[in-house]
Amino acid sequence: MGHTSLCKALCAGIAILLAPAAQAQTAVSDPSYLQLVDRLDRPQDGYCLDVVGSGGRYAFDRPLVVHNCKPGQAADEIVTHMSDGSIRFPAFDLCLTAMGGGRTVLPGISLALRDCGENTGISLLEVQQQFQFQADGKLNLKGSDLCLVVGPRSAETASSAHRWRPIYMDVCDTAPTDRATWALIPPMT
Repeated sequence: MGHTSLCKALCAGIAILLAPAAQAQTAVSDPSYLQLVDRLDRPQDGYCLDVVGSGGRYAFDRPLVVHNCKPGQAADEIVTHMSDGSIRFPAFDLCLTAMGGGRTVLPGISLALRDCGENTGISLLEVQQQFQFQADGKLNLKGSDLCLVVGPRSAETASSAHRWRPIYMDVCDTAPTDRATWALIPPMT
């Protein structure tokens, strides 16, 4: 291999190694709670996006839910909205993901936490991890007509003082406003 070919090969290799660093995402929000604007049956604290589990034991294999918003800095509710549209849970270094196959997400599908930008070979999660706020406060999956929606019913958790609801993707235009309008808020005190 000549010097020119060697230089081209080395430069190409360096460019590949540096590409992830160049694509690093920046936060467009401070660490926040993703809260449903309408507090529904929880007027005292409302509902926030939540990872199932507590006390340091989390069920990452289960769909995400909304749970009544917790006081303090609850690791399972703190998110950061990133410049690429991903919603990252910094305590776990995982991203909100609309589950689906390939590049397709259908109404009714649940959401879970997955590695940010992961490409599993079955689905392209980076496509399923890019969310944007619409002017009306709905949280839209980029490139689709789907938004994050909270289920119509709530249930007690292990404690009668707490409640949860399912979340799923549904068509933005027909999603009930009271269960589909979101805001990033500072953690509760």
